[in-house]
Amino acid sequence: MIFLRLDMTTLGTLRLLNSMIRRQVDSLYEYRMLRAHAAETLESLDIAQCTHFFPVHQLYREFCHPRCRTCPDFGPFLYIPTHSRVCLQCVLRHDPYRVAALDVGFACYPFLRRGRWDLPIVCFLDLLEGQYTSEMLIDVTHAQLMYQQQQQQQPPQSGSSRKEPAAQEWMYRLQDTYQRRLRSTVAFPCWDPHARVAEPGVYCYGCTKFWEISRGKSRRNPRNRQEHYAWNTTSAGSKGVDRAFRVPDLPQHFATCPDVVRKLWKGEDHTALRFGESVGRIIRVDASGGRGTGRSARVGKK
Repeated sequence: MIFLRLDMTTLGTLRLLNSMIRRQVDSLYEYRMLRAHAAETLESLDIAQCTHFFPVHQLYREFCHPRCRTCPDFGPFLYIPTHSRVCLQCVLRHDPYRVAALDVGFACYPFLRRGRWDLPIVCFLDLLEGQYTSEMLIDVTHAQLMYQQQQQQQPPQSGSSRKEPAAQEWMYRLQDTYQRRLRSTVAFPCWDPHARVAEPGVYCYGCTKFWEISRGKSRRNPRNRQEHYAWNTTSAGSKGVDRAFRVPDLPQHFATCPDVVRKLWKGEDHTALRFGESVGRIIRVDASGGRGTGRSARVGKK
C-alpha cells in the first residue's frame, strides 16, 4: 500500500483531511502499533526533526527487528541518521556510527550545503549549566559517501586535489565524542508480533555489580572521565554493563553472568537487597525459560 511508503508526519497530516482518509490511515496495522507502543520514540524523532526522512514500512521493520544491526545482541536504541537498531556497545565503539556537527561538515565539504536535504540531520536540545543549547549532527559515513560520489562526477583536475586536504581536515576537526553518539540515538522498544508485546529491554544488575566491585584499582583514579565507563575497556565483566536483554534471552545470559556464576560457586543466596533490606519478590528464571520458585521477604510498612 502506498501509505506505507509515507512517513509518520505525512500520515498524521492526511488523517486531518477527511473522515474517509482518517479511517484508511487508522486501519494500517503498522501505523497503529507504532503509535501505541513507540509513542515516546516518535515524539523524540519529531523533536530531532527526522521523522520525515523515513517511511513507515522501514520504521516498522526496525520496530520488529530485535537484534543490533552490527552484532547479535539486543538493540534497545534506534540510530537516528540511518534508522537502524543498535546496542550501546556498537554505537559507542564502531566507526559507522560516527557523527559530527553540521557546521564542521560544511567547513570541510562545502558541497554539502547544496545537497544537505539528502543528508539526514539530527537536531537536539541539551541543558548545559542551566541553559538550553542546540546542535545539528550529521552521519560521517553518509557525508563521506556523498563526497566520494561528488568527486567521481567531477572531471579530474591537474595539480593538487581537494580530496586529501579534506580528509586531513576531517581527522583534525571531526573530533568524535561519546556524548554526540548518544545524542544521535533514541530508546526504541522491540515489537514481538507473535507475543504481541513491546520489549524495551531489561538489564542485569549482577553484571553491573560485578563490574563495580571487581574492576581494577587503577580505574578508581582515572586520567579522564571516559575511563570510568565500562564500555571503554575490555576488563572482565565490562561487556554486561549497560547491555540490554530480551526476557527470553535471560536464561542463556545467566549461564555465563560472572556475578551469578560466582554466587553459585560460593553457594550464596540470590535475594536482592538494598540498604540491607529485601526489595520484594524475586522471580527466578530456570534454564528452560520458565519461572522457578520465588523467594521473598517483604519490607514491612511503617
